[in-house]
Amino acid sequence: MTEQRTTRFVAFYTIVLGAAFAALPKAMSRFFGMGNRPWLAQYFGVRDLIMGGALLDTRHPRPWLLGRGLADASDAGILAWGLLTRRFGGRALPLLTAALGSCVLSLALAKGRDGK
Repeated sequence: MTEQRTTRFVAFYTIVLGAAFAALPKAMSRFFGMGNRPWLAQYFGVRDLIMGGALLDTRHPRPWLLGRGLADASDAGILAWGLLTRRFGGRALPLLTAALGSCVLSLALAKGRDGK
């Protein structure tokens, strides 16, 4: 898969997940073990909708890929904190793993796109 196709894939999965989190924040926060924190799920969702749309719309995705990677790193930090302090249930662990994987993928793509 080329970098351009992988970037489009990242954009599409970002939009799909963002739509789910933004449209169903209570269900998503409970499903992923974040308890009764729909505001957090909604934040993740709206931010991902914006980033995913920007990735699809731009000819220069590097800044958006960097932002996507940093946002995922932030998500991972929030989720790790929630797990370590036991404010989040164990069901947050798969979401933490996905955030870390998406962070690495987005930053690797950014490095390959006009990166040094």
